[in-house]
Amino acid sequence: MKLPRRRLLNLAAGTVALRARTPAGAAFEEMMAGIEAGRTKQVPTPPDQIGKTIVVDPPPDYAPKFVAPETYKPMQAKARSEIRSDLLKMLQ
Repeated sequence: MKLPRRRLLNLAAGTVALRARTPAGAAFEEMMAGIEAGRTKQVPTPPDQIGKTIVVDPPPDYAPKFVAPETYKPMQAKARSEIRSDLLKMLQ
């Protein structure tokens, strides 16, 4: 079953909140900004792959959104304090 392009983008956009603050989420936001700005172009697909290859450039004024330090610093401190014990559990 082949879904229309708009439907695929809507499905992907529906999960952006789940991955908004991951590298994948940031890349998705950048890609969506480029698509909405009409900055897409088809390029040759590598010989060992199938389908179309589309390059999406972000708009010149695109700036990624970052979480405020007061939000991420406590999470970062917690993760750093637990990493040693978590790694040791995996090694047992």
